[in-house]
Amino acid sequence: MKSFLKSGNSGKFGVHVSVGNLNIDIISSVPELPAEDDSVKAKSLFIGAGGGALNYSVAASRFGHTSYLIGITTPIFSSLGFFRYLIENGVKIDNVKIVEEGSPGVSNIIHLPNEQRRIISYRGVNNLLDDDYIARSVEKINSVDVVHFSSVKSSVALSAIKKIKEKRVLKSPIFSLDPGTESREYEKVIGEFTGLVDVLFLNEKFARNVWGYGFADFLYDMSWKTIVALKLGERGAEAFYEGKRTSRILKKVEYVDTTGAGDAFDAVFNCALIETRSVEESLELAVTAGALKSRNIGASSSPFRSEVFEKKREILLL
Repeated sequence: MKSFLKSGNSGKFGVHVSVGNLNIDIISSVPELPAEDDSVKAKSLFIGAGGGALNYSVAASRFGHTSYLIGITTPIFSSLGFFRYLIENGVKIDNVKIVEEGSPGVSNIIHLPNEQRRIISYRGVNNLLDDDYIARSVEKINSVDVVHFSSVKSSVALSAIKKIKEKRVLKSPIFSLDPGTESREYEKVIGEFTGLVDVLFLNEKFARNVWGYGFADFLYDMSWKTIVALKLGERGAEAFYEGKRTSRILKKVEYVDTTGAGDAFDAVFNCALIETRSVEESLELAVTAGALKSRNIGASSSPFRSEVFEKKREILLL
């Protein structure tokens, strides 16, 4: 990783390949959860495109980079206008496979007053995504700078990364990984990815479950080649790399919908890392992007490049 940060052409916009789930998100705001055999009236309802990989692809494209999406869905997803939405946002969907049978991925996201959101997820045909299809799809794309895995089963991600690395001899892209909704599975095998991927996106709960309450000291002491970007929710984020530790702190932000904020963070971090080769600046812009996304309803409602730069001082304690 040291050679990556200190080599390459900074300032260029990159080509990103985002691998993982395409979901139909149903987001509702309710005053309380219903009692047994009862119902409550939702204050609001939003149906939109979601899934970690999809959210990442939109965020990278809105930041000005070229964005490809690899995943599997059904005709229902397309019939709702979500393919048109992706194309309008500059996302290339040539490698999204449509299967006729089965259900698309669906996430029911419930917002309660003064509480963390609740999510009920159904993976559906997202489960059909395998390492061979991922590797073949990446091979079709020229000059790939980043391959990002989001909420992909750990065994599939591990095998796909190895296959892509074996084939891409002359130019190996940056690999990044966010366990996302598969966090519990990754907690058992995360050591296999350190050193294999260049950037590892984790949240505080994940780090605490794996390395205990002293996780920050552990990550600081480890001189991994992998950059660990640790998302801290309302407090901002930290990054650990090459025996260094850096942090960016958020001012108080009014949140509307935090779904997809982590994906916007991931995308902008990788975009900025390609452009600047600076972990500090990448963390700054990523935290800003995640906070701005949280002001908008919908998982893929990430901010555009100009807004991230314009709002940085408003969002961060600099």
